[in-house]
Amino acid sequence: MELRQLQLETTEMMGNVHEVLASNQIRHYLLGGSALGAVRHKGFIPWDDDMDIGVFRKDFEKTEQLLSDMGEQYVYEYAEKHIIPDAPIGHIRLKVDNHSLDQLPTIDIFALDRIPDNRILEKIQRICATAYHLCVLRRPSENRGKVNRIISKVITSLPDCILDGIQRILYTVIVHWNKKETKRIGNLFGYWTTKETVDKACFGEPELLPFENLVLPVPSKPDEYLRSLYGDYMQLPPEEERVSHHTQGQTLY
Repeated sequence: MELRQLQLETTEMMGNVHEVLASNQIRHYLLGGSALGAVRHKGFIPWDDDMDIGVFRKDFEKTEQLLSDMGEQYVYEYAEKHIIPDAPIGHIRLKVDNHSLDQLPTIDIFALDRIPDNRILEKIQRICATAYHLCVLRRPSENRGKVNRIISKVITSLPDCILDGIQRILYTVIVHWNKKETKRIGNLFGYWTTKETVDKACFGEPELLPFENLVLPVPSKPDEYLRSLYGDYMQLPPEEERVSHHTQGQTLY
């Protein structure tokens, strides 16, 4: 599918997703490259090929149910029940004839978690998130270094019944702090890892910005949020790096 066509079809799907979530009082935000696109381009980053949104962990289960009920023209992959093995995030995809699942217009759905104020507890939460990711993925991690690959091979070689139990325990640890008031909120499964943990004020009342032919919510403090991820986010990358991250296996800005 031609990139611009994919972007426009993804935008149309996002309009429907936004309407469903807003009508059910679920606060949500464009994240990552989608938020950057809204601020810098008033739409898609010209070479981007999907969209990202985040909802608070307390709303994540309801969000998944709502998106799975949106209609036969969509496919929803639950965070823990992927058709294509991936990170523990949700995906909603628009069905297009004669295209494989990984080529369809896609919106990634991330849960936003409260991050412990204590740095040791934060480290524990992140270790648990990494192990939880492996339990959901059920295959060794790639490009994470030799030691991590060896550890991931050991973990993912365990029987499914044991992995299921470990996965439940790890999930309980990860979400534990959502019952508490903390100073920071983060996207534990985002590409930018610790850079995606920001002051909770960034995820207050969303700011509404133009995105293509829509008006969509972005983090409350878009400048603070985007600087945490990208630094000088208004500076375009070198031309040779302006490529689709899905085809290159990385997220570029």
